[in-house]
Amino acid sequence: MLAHWLRLSPGRNGSAACRLSMQLPHAGLALVPCLRGVRVGSGATRLDSESSNGKVAGRRVLVVEDSPLIATVLEDMLTDMGCKVVGPTGNMAFAVDLARTEEMDAAIIDLNIRGGKVYPVAEVLRDRGIPFLLASGYADWTLREDFKDRPRLTKPYTAQIVEQQLANLLAG
Repeated sequence: MLAHWLRLSPGRNGSAACRLSMQLPHAGLALVPCLRGVRVGSGATRLDSESSNGKVAGRRVLVVEDSPLIATVLEDMLTDMGCKVVGPTGNMAFAVDLARTEEMDAAIIDLNIRGGKVYPVAEVLRDRGIPFLLASGYADWTLREDFKDRPRLTKPYTAQIVEQQLANLLAG
């Protein structure tokens, strides 16, 4: 049983902050390990958004992720870092179209999209010279030879890991 409530409260610089509280069984924590500010107490898990120190602020980042929960969390993380999110999408054809047509500085793409590998998107990004992180929660990182040297983002991840990996990716 998942019970939740959403409360908006004032954030920094006139923005809105959001707090989401969920009643989860202990095993349910595995569903949300990539959220930052996780505090467990009195039978509830509390998730609080915190702002970053601006390492990647202003960058446009494509997000290709077929899990709606992870896509939303990643979008929120990137937005909190000051990034402009392109997408997110979990549709391969739309992801390829975004990769071909949208302006972006980087991308975070899930290796497995709806049972298929994300190579068509990765090829477009590589050909355009756009750096990208390959993300996966699977232990098997079997990659095509031409993508074995690409930076990887292992799920579950925290916002701090995403920000550091993205900053490293953009640095060169």
